[in-house]
Parts: sequence; structure tokens; C-alpha cells
Amino acid sequence: MFRASFKSHYLWFSLSKLRTSTDQGTGLDDGLVLERTQKPHSKKSDIMSTNETNKDAARLTFYLVSIAFALYAKWWGLLVGALVLVVAQRIPKEKQLRRLLFKGAALTLVVSALSSLVSYQQEQRRNEEKQALEAKKAAEQEAKEKAAAEAKALKEQRTVFLQQNAAKHALKYTEQLKETQQLLAENKIDEAIKLLAPIAEEMTEYEEMNPIPSEIVQVMPFYQDTRERAKIRLATKRIEENLVKANKLTTGNKPGPEWSIAKDLFQESLDLISDLEKVEDKYQEMLPKGLSKTKRNIEKRLQRATKLVARYEKKKKEQEAYLALCGEKPVGCGGGWDGECVGTESAFQRVAHDPSDVDVERCSAPVLTKDDCWHSTCSVIARNGFGARIRQQYVFRFSALGVEVVGRASRY
Repeated sequence: MFRASFKSHYLWFSLSKLRTSTDQGTGLDDGLVLERTQKPHSKKSDIMSTNETNKDAARLTFYLVSIAFALYAKWWGLLVGALVLVVAQRIPKEKQLRRLLFKGAALTLVVSALSSLVSYQQEQRRNEEKQALEAKKAAEQEAKEKAAAEAKALKEQRTVFLQQNAAKHALKYTEQLKETQQLLAENKIDEAIKLLAPIAEEMTEYEEMNPIPSEIVQVMPFYQDTRERAKIRLATKRIEENLVKANKLTTGNKPGPEWSIAKDLFQESLDLISDLEKVEDKYQEMLPKGLSKTKRNIEKRLQRATKLVARYEKKKKEQEAYLALCGEKPVGCGGGWDGECVGTESAFQRVAHDPSDVDVERCSAPVLTKDDCWHSTCSVIARNGFGARIRQQYVFRFSALGVEVVGRASRY
């Protein structure tokens, strides 16, 4: 019995020794052995995980394609969705393709229905806007026609009134024309022109009639003679006044706006002299003496003024063109409840990360820059690329083309 027990203990000791020596000879610890045994299983798991990822990507792609097709196809998407449902019904239930087609068809039907409904509403809105626009145009056209008809009726009434009172008007005109010529002879030109103006308006209406009343025809030569005499007197007076103004503007002033105004006065005076030179012979006695000499003097002064103001007028034209490009001064800057310049918020929304969350306030008074139109610096509260709301100072440009964001105020 002792011998048998000894043998069993010896056998157990030998096996333990053999296992220890085997592990030491290979140089593997328990962790590495475990890793070796699990490595094939890890590869299989990676393959299965990759397959699942590919399947998910394929399903997502299929769903996105279904949605995109439905948005594009609209009503046709409903038909295609129904056909996909019919095809899916014929596929065995255990097939995964059946479930995929059912989901894709459902997405196609739902999105197509919504897209079609939105398109229908948009079409209805466009039709309503079109009808409203047509109704507005029709109303405007009707108003124009009504106004034209009323104007025509008033003109006809006026014509009847003038024809009925032609004899009375002829007598009145004769007396007033005699008084006008008397005022011209006394050199009371302004009073004469004031008296002649209403006669000229009514005589113009008579001249448009066909035929002209005989009583008015008899007064017309007297009216035309008085009108010509008044023109000559008025032109002579304007020439004298222009020369006096031009002398005051050019005396002691450097070439600039004063000389530019004087140049225009000289040119107007020359035009008036040209008209006076064309009057009939019977009115030559009314022309001022030394008119030719006055003309030569004005021409010399005009040449000098033109030469002196050439640089100023060139700069003025450039400034006018620049102001036309820049437009009117921006409004609202620094006023209202937040001090926003009109148009700045919509301009910043075009470049903002989140256009729905933009607030512009406390804009400075607009300044007309030398070559970049109007500038104003405003405080802008908006979200940055990380989604955080921040406040920064931005420069805005205003011109006839609209409002633009120039950039951060710290850079300018």
C-alpha cells in the first residue's frame, strides 16, 4: 500500500515538472498563449463587423437614394413606390432584401406624397400671386383709362367754354396787351411778363382749336407782337443781370465753384445774344447798343473761365459719378432701439455660419471713404464655427449696389 501511494505521488510530481519545463522551453506566458488561442476568433469578429458596417452603409445609401428620388420624382415617386411594394411581396419573407425594399418603398411613398403636396401648395401660391398681379395690372389700366377719359371730358368742356367766350376774351386780351406794351415801354419788365403769362396760356389753348374762333384770330397778331417785344426786353435784362453776377463771382476768387457758376452765366448770355441776333428787322431798334462788342467781351471771358475751371469741373464730375455709385447716405445708423443701419443684418446673414441667429446693433455714423463708398462699423452678435454666440465689430460697405460685409473692424 505504501508502495502504491508512493508511485502515485511520483507520477503527479513528474507530470508537474514536465508541464513547467515545457512552458519554460517555449518562453510563452499565459497571456501570450491566451492571445494565440483567441487570435483566429478576433479575425472572424473583425470580418463580421466589417460586413455589418458595409450592410449598414448600403442600407443608408439605399434610403438616401429613395428619398432623393422621391423628392425629384414627386407624383411619379408614388407609382414607383407602389411598384417596389409589389416586387417586395413576391420575395420570400425570410430574405433580408424583402425588408429593405419595404422600407425603401415606404420612404419613397411618404416623401413623394409630402413633396407633391408642397409642390401643389407652391403652385397654388404662384397662381394666386399671378392672379393678384393680373388683377392689380387690370385695376391700374382701368384707373388710367378712367383718368384719361376724365381728362378728355374736362378738355372738351374747357374747349366749349373758350369757344363760347371767345368774343369776350378777345376784348379782354386787347386791353391787357395794350397795358403790357405800356409796361415794356416804361421798362417794367417783370410786371409786363406777369400780365402776359395768363394771356399766353389761354392763347395756346385757342391755337390748338380747329378752327380757331374768328375773334381770337383778329387778336393774334397783336398778341404775337407783344410777346416778341417782351422776349427781347427780358433777354436784354437777363444778359445784364448775368454779367453783374459773373463779375461778383470772379472778382477776388480763385478758380473753383464760383468761376464755374460764372462760366455758366457767360454761356447763357451768349445763347441769349444769339437769339437776339435772329429777331425780325422791325424789332432791331429794340436791341441794346453795342451788342456785338458785348458778345466779343463775353466770349473772351468765357474762354478764360473755361480754362481756369477745367481741373475743378473734371474733379467735380468724378465726384458726382462717385456719389452716384455710392448712393444716398445710409439711414438708421445709431438710431432706433438698437442702432442698426438698414440692410446690415441681411448682409451679414449671407456670410454667417448660422443665418437664423444674427443680431446687428450699435452702428457708427456712416463715413464716405475716398474710394470705397460709405463705411459703418457695427457690433455683430452671431455664432462662430463652433456654435458659440460671440460679439465682434465688423465694417460694412454701403453703395448703390447694396450692403456688403467688408470684414472685422480690427483689420481696417
